[in-house]
Amino acid sequence: MKKFLVLCLALCLCISTVGCTFLTQTHQGSIVLNESEVPDSSEQSVTASSDSPSSDTTSDPIQTPSTTTTSKVVSVVSKPDIVISQITTPDGEKAVEITVSKPGTSDDDSSDSDNKPSGPALPPSIEDLEDLHGPDTVEPETVTSTPTGSSDNDNTAESDNPSSDTTTSDTTQGDNSGPKEHTPLDFKQRYRYNLLDLHEKVLYSQIVNAAESFTYKVTFKQSRTFESVAAVLDAVIADNPHLFYLSMSCTILHDGLENAGGMYLNFSDGTNTNKDADGYCVEVSSSLKSSILAKKTAFDAKTKSILSKIDPTLPDVEKEKAIYDEILLNAKYNTSASWTNAVPDDWTAYGVLVKGKGVCESYSEAFQHLCLMAGINCTVVRGDAGGAHQWNAVQLDNEWYECDITFDDPITNSPLLAFLYHNYFNLTTERMRQLNHVPYANEPSPTATGTKYSYKNYFSN
Repeated sequence: MKKFLVLCLALCLCISTVGCTFLTQTHQGSIVLNESEVPDSSEQSVTASSDSPSSDTTSDPIQTPSTTTTSKVVSVVSKPDIVISQITTPDGEKAVEITVSKPGTSDDDSSDSDNKPSGPALPPSIEDLEDLHGPDTVEPETVTSTPTGSSDNDNTAESDNPSSDTTTSDTTQGDNSGPKEHTPLDFKQRYRYNLLDLHEKVLYSQIVNAAESFTYKVTFKQSRTFESVAAVLDAVIADNPHLFYLSMSCTILHDGLENAGGMYLNFSDGTNTNKDADGYCVEVSSSLKSSILAKKTAFDAKTKSILSKIDPTLPDVEKEKAIYDEILLNAKYNTSASWTNAVPDDWTAYGVLVKGKGVCESYSEAFQHLCLMAGINCTVVRGDAGGAHQWNAVQLDNEWYECDITFDDPITNSPLLAFLYHNYFNLTTERMRQLNHVPYANEPSPTATGTKYSYKNYFSN
């Protein structure tokens, strides 16, 4: 009988060992790996960011371009919204490189891909505007523009507009006779933050604090799944355009099963990152930090310069229009931008604000940043408008409106005149759909139903 019990015990131990080994090999976080999904080689090229022009079809091209690095890969899994790559860090830690992919370029779109232009959706030409809007076309204001990027531009809208008196000379700090300072919208009031659960909000705050202090390692206060971390990182990026140097890719540390306990953030100055030659995240070097801070100083100075010319006591819609017009007067769409000829600044708020040029991401994030700094809730909407595109939703008096500042800056060959169009200023979601603006299916975005502050209702009457 004793021999029989010993044999049974040995058999149980053997089965248990095999079972544990199988679970360890097949379950990585919340991703189930089949044997067929494991690469033949232990090394594979991993896209460091969905921003890369050469990224695969799970990555949305409107994301900021970056570079591709090689890491030690155990297994790779691609999902519609994220790309997860198993790696082992130089210290022997189990980790994944995770890239948040903005949706919209999945295989679901392949059926009509021949009818869609490659690359971003270009703004219409001036000649095309009336065709797009028909009788609803808003007559533009035409003004002489100063050179793009001028920090002392004093151009304002036409004098018969309510927002025309936005340039002020009495905004000096400490002058009690002048207007109050603008009050920026705290990140806890922003759109994507308030879609998260309580624990995700804690992680969101950790990532924001780490990004602003250039701390590359974040230790989670509560273990998370890979998808949850990706969702929070995406929310941080979508809510905080001032973090233009924070990448959508990161490295997540985990215990080999479902528990992610920390992450390494990826910083970039547009050229260099805090990844070493082998593609692993490391501490932010003093030279990289200095380079980012130099760009941030210029970015903050430009923000302050623009807002100093807008009276903080104006109604939010008039501050919004003043911001809108300032960008239209001083920015130019970079028609040469493409996924194979990518300048990272063209895809961030920095490009339009500081360099005076960019694509839809740069326009929309520059507008979003200035609105947030002026105390106006504003988020980005990612979708399709005849190509990959990004525009905005703005909250005024607890109602949402959509606007597309990129499409209100039509392509023109006239270098001396700026056309202040407002055809896409504060429209409803329904109207934006009629104008071929469709958010991606899984993209969080508010439904705009407000009409009180449309351009025609507020500024044209």
